[in-house]
Amino acid sequence: MAPETTTRSGREAWLALGLIASGLCLLQYYVQYTKVSTEGVAMERTESIAALPVPLSRPDRAELPRRVDVVVVGGGLTGLFTALRLRETGRRVVVLEACRAGWAQSSRSLGLIREQGREAIEAAAMRRANRSWQTLAGALGPDLGWIRGGHVSVARDDAAMQRVRDWGEVAREHDVRFEVLTREALRERMPWLSVDVVGAGYTPDDGHVDPSRATASLLMLCRRAGVEVFEGAEVQGIDVAAGRVTGVSLPGAEIRASDIVVAAGAWSSRLLRTCGVHLPIHVGRGTVGLTVPAPPITRASVWDVGGVGFRQSADGRIVFGLGGYVDVDVHWEDVAEAWKLLPTLVKSRGQMSVRIGRELVRDVGGLLARRELPSLPFETPRVNGRQVTEGSRRLAELVPELEGVDCNLSWGGVIDATPDFLPIVGGASIDGLALIVGTSGHGLGLAPALGDGVARLIDTGSSPAYLDAFASSRFDR
Repeated sequence: MAPETTTRSGREAWLALGLIASGLCLLQYYVQYTKVSTEGVAMERTESIAALPVPLSRPDRAELPRRVDVVVVGGGLTGLFTALRLRETGRRVVVLEACRAGWAQSSRSLGLIREQGREAIEAAAMRRANRSWQTLAGALGPDLGWIRGGHVSVARDDAAMQRVRDWGEVAREHDVRFEVLTREALRERMPWLSVDVVGAGYTPDDGHVDPSRATASLLMLCRRAGVEVFEGAEVQGIDVAAGRVTGVSLPGAEIRASDIVVAAGAWSSRLLRTCGVHLPIHVGRGTVGLTVPAPPITRASVWDVGGVGFRQSADGRIVFGLGGYVDVDVHWEDVAEAWKLLPTLVKSRGQMSVRIGRELVRDVGGLLARRELPSLPFETPRVNGRQVTEGSRRLAELVPELEGVDCNLSWGGVIDATPDFLPIVGGASIDGLALIVGTSGHGLGLAPALGDGVARLIDTGSSPAYLDAFASSRFDR
């Protein structure tokens, strides 16, 4: 048997290398569509938010419950909102977070709660989410860091202005207060904007939050409500019997449950593979910059269509990022299913940077050594310094008063994205398994609505209509 085993292993190794070669050829093919960076960490700043916590040690096995009604995997905002709503139905709910709550992305996002500019199919969910955020702000007050200042989408040319006007149809359909501002109206109402701006869209009911404070506040609400939250608890597998989930496996422990919600962000895809669920989710990094305090400019969040977005916090600092710009660190899934990633890159040409490096090497090593993909490591997301520099330049260009205001801090976040940049939410092919994955950078804003919808699915057996567009079945075709 030894020679046969050796031959089989050799064939598998050559197959893996062949797939890698094919994938790399595809990557070279779409260089023309996207900016590709194969340079290493030396080109990126490694600063992070000092207040953000680091990964924890594992909880003691004796601390973990043996059986609950629902396990929520992932302690970001979507997981916490889901857990809170499920707890309100009287169920025993445990949240298992492999690191710290909100560590990977929820506490690192830009913090915009905006209806304006959303895709038509997510508008109903965002309408519900916005109302939930406002209700939560009323209950928590300043602890949430909520500012209801509206949202402004500015346009620098006629094409961008037409996109702003076109969104008015979505606003009318979903009863969103929306106003188109001409250049003259902007000069009167927002004189701090660059004279190059030709017009804008304005939604007065939008707002923004401090993501770190929002995550901490929701975690507090969950624990007060009786949700059991364990940080440092990495779920390694989902257990299934006779087509239904039975629980989850952790290092040295198991927890039995009737229902499982996977809301683990970038870590969701590989976890779901342990129970045979394969979804087209790709992992990327976003970068956010933070300036020193500046004079008060606006309470609104601002988005330059196709450019920089920002909000001003209560202490005057400007939080900014380049809209839609994502760094993709190539993993095995991106190579093996490059044909699924290619349309995403074509659609987002000029806004994605593809980097081939240690992530792919680590994945291939795991496949060759153990015939399985390793878990994604918990590392502080790297910062793209060029995005910070370019974002600072565009910010000063858009708001001349901010020229010379230094950016003294920047951080990265981990984004799980689908090919159409919309989340996958709802039931799965396995009974008792529910998903909130692939939120594509929309997770913070949509979190209350997605959590409400999945909680209703588990409680009643049917999900609200606004989740229909997010079903995983759309990728079966």
